[in-house]
Amino acid sequence: MEGQNLVVMAGGGDPVASGLVKSLARPGGNVTGVSLLGQELVPKALSLLREVVPRAKRVNLLANAANPANAFFGRVTAEAGQALGVESRLLEVRRPDELEPAIKGTQADALLALADPMFSLMFNLRTARALGLTIPPSLLHRADQVFQ
Repeated sequence: MEGQNLVVMAGGGDPVASGLVKSLARPGGNVTGVSLLGQELVPKALSLLREVVPRAKRVNLLANAANPANAFFGRVTAEAGQALGVESRLLEVRRPDELEPAIKGTQADALLALADPMFSLMFNLRTARALGLTIPPSLLHRADQVFQ
């Protein structure tokens, strides 16, 4: 492979849409690696969210604006939301200090954060109780942090 470059993907967005490969079945060229596509993940996340907040009709999707894959996840979320009867809006932030202003400035029934090192899965049980929500134990066991 002298004189040729090898591209190794590590959990990127859609390699076909970005032009890195011709197709997932036959990528061609010198590309290998892993792609984290949200076609299955986002509908599952929305479904879990609806278990917790069954009345949710407007969901904000929190995304790290510095992550180029999030445009793809925003589109997939909008499509999955339509199938579930949920309207979604992409909220992009670049730093943790932008989280609170971004969230406060919107009207939504629920918030879903895209997988990103800036966010992790957390539940605030006091807030959930104040909203009249019960977080199922199966979700609490999967959380990175649970605030009492």
